[in-house]
Amino acid sequence: MSDALGRIPISPANRWCIFRYDYLPGIAFFLLLAACGWMWRNQVSPTHVLGEVETPTTTINSPADGFVRGVYPDGEGHFKLYDPVEIGDLVAKIEPFTTEVTGVTALDSAMAADPDESTTEPSSESGTEAYSPFRGTVVRIHCWPGQRVRAGDPMVTISASQGQFVVSHIPEIQTDMPSRGDAVTLRAVGSRSMIDGVVDEVGIMVTSIPDRQLASTAMEAYGIPIRIRLPEDHSLRPGALIEIRFH
Repeated sequence: MSDALGRIPISPANRWCIFRYDYLPGIAFFLLLAACGWMWRNQVSPTHVLGEVETPTTTINSPADGFVRGVYPDGEGHFKLYDPVEIGDLVAKIEPFTTEVTGVTALDSAMAADPDESTTEPSSESGTEAYSPFRGTVVRIHCWPGQRVRAGDPMVTISASQGQFVVSHIPEIQTDMPSRGDAVTLRAVGSRSMIDGVVDEVGIMVTSIPDRQLASTAMEAYGIPIRIRLPEDHSLRPGALIEIRFH
């Protein structure tokens, strides 16, 4: 009798039992090892960190002593909160004033006269103008038409409508740091669109990582700051939280 005729068939249940005891533990081990490697690469190693699109903000100060003639977008009205501003737009105009003291009129450039002994009024001289240095949005108004200001007093705070960089931190425990010129992939949290970026600068000192850039805020963390240049045609909003992946 041949071996084929004398072999006892094995039922599917017995085959599954053999597979489960002889092969399944090894397969599960290697799958778990692969999962741990993926988690280390994407959650622990510096190939995956969070950053924020920078929010360039500037406060335009009064260029001279005087009266605020206007803080306006069109020469007539007055800026309102979150009004858009274009680069080179007239933001404010300061009108110099004169002070009459004991019948003598003099330019009070130092504004040292006692208001109880002098009368201050707008001058007919042309005013000093201040302009927006970039395209953005009015986020704070510090003064109003008719208000008296000194040189250097804040007038309007403008936030740029687009950031050029993403700022982030690499945890200090990591030894493999990115270098200037390295390519990265960026994705706004909650979005599926990917954007290419380039590491522009890597800091030299350890600083505290902002809570917003941490996966967990249970404890304070420190890292090396980095700056990533965005493409000119990007649509990321200033302040947006960004996921950064290093190649």
